[in-house]
Amino acid sequence: MSEGLFVWTFGTKSHLGFFSAIIKALVRQGHEITLVTPYEAKFEEKNVRQIVIQDENLQKIYGNLFNKTKWNILSDYLTYSSKLCVNNLQTFLEREASRNSKSEYDFIILSVYLTDCYLGYVYESKIPFMYATPNVLYPPYSYRMGEPSFPAVYPNKLSTLSYPMTFLQRLRNTLAIFFFSQIGNFQTNRCESLARELGLWKEESPSASEIEKMASMAFINSVKALERPIKASLPNVIYVGGIHIEEPKPLPQDLKKWCDESDESGFILFSLGTAVEPQDMTNEQLEAILSVFQSLKQRIIWKWDFKRIENLPQNVKLISWLPQQDVLAHPKIRLFITHGGLSSLREASYFGVPVLGMPVFGDQMANIAEVIAENWGNELKWAELTEQTFRSAILDTMENVTIKQEVQKRSLLMRDWPFTPSKEVVYWVEYVVRHKGASNLKSPLVTMSW
Repeated sequence: MSEGLFVWTFGTKSHLGFFSAIIKALVRQGHEITLVTPYEAKFEEKNVRQIVIQDENLQKIYGNLFNKTKWNILSDYLTYSSKLCVNNLQTFLEREASRNSKSEYDFIILSVYLTDCYLGYVYESKIPFMYATPNVLYPPYSYRMGEPSFPAVYPNKLSTLSYPMTFLQRLRNTLAIFFFSQIGNFQTNRCESLARELGLWKEESPSASEIEKMASMAFINSVKALERPIKASLPNVIYVGGIHIEEPKPLPQDLKKWCDESDESGFILFSLGTAVEPQDMTNEQLEAILSVFQSLKQRIIWKWDFKRIENLPQNVKLISWLPQQDVLAHPKIRLFITHGGLSSLREASYFGVPVLGMPVFGDQMANIAEVIAENWGNELKWAELTEQTFRSAILDTMENVTIKQEVQKRSLLMRDWPFTPSKEVVYWVEYVVRHKGASNLKSPLVTMSW
């Protein structure tokens, strides 16, 4: 069996679910994995070694997302990202040097985000490497794989555009793709420059822009059967959306009792993921939410890990941690109110639960825009949150028959596929190792500069 290195430097804790699922699929087949991670993961398997590297720059990038504009977030990302990446590489190399073991890796998997400073190490190791992303392949990462770009057809997944687009929207889409590509290239060059300054990148090694195109494969959090519009994909871009979804397990007894005892009205799940802290919302927003929840017939499960709420409505249950997939699989769930993280939306699709999106940052706006375009949920912007708008959004989504039918159709499509995502990951990683990088599958576009 092979030994692999998996590098993840930047992201939210929710991304851990996607990456952990890839690692579990590999180690269950006997492979050994070293995981570089900002958050410690729980693995029952013994053949996983973790190198946990925490960096204050990660918190500087995120901070209080409720109080940040998208330009504040972008500014903080560009300010702190290269420092985070290089600090991570430096710590990794120091810990590797301190190990007595001289084992060599057979393959490397890099998260697409903020691992560019590792490209020099990858090149010098002469090891096949692959990318993995808990999202789709955004520009410029899609260009690294030589994926054809059709801005007239495929909306940029970091925008709120949806297919089909008008002429002006196609123009806007083209400009957005160019903008995000330049931002990505700028960040990549800064990571390389800083790594070279610190002696972490050999002088004779090629540039990051050359090494990044040597990637053998990319694993993306997309589902081919649900892609709209359907894309002409490359053989080395592997769709493993929903890999983190497992067969439902029994709920903890108190949570099961709460869900089971809801009447025919059922219950609602409200969770803002791991990057958005519920305590960061304003008092006015909190009061509006509580007032609406109190007026509903449904019970509410609210993922909340802050201080106790005074005068909590009797139909609301606060819980600091919950098995989200198992809750979504419960037959009495009626609605999922979510920030719009892609992994959460994959779970909602799989279990056939309508969505009310309340996005905060990053790709969440685009993800929810796609939900609306595909008619299996609605959106409420935080700036528009009042008792009236929140109540209307909940009822309009929950009582919409068309939305319910569409999300049930998505659930059937997602399950009706000949191969599981886990099997796809194992097969293609082993294929890359067997064929020394699998250059036979690479797109010819990686050799073209424009």
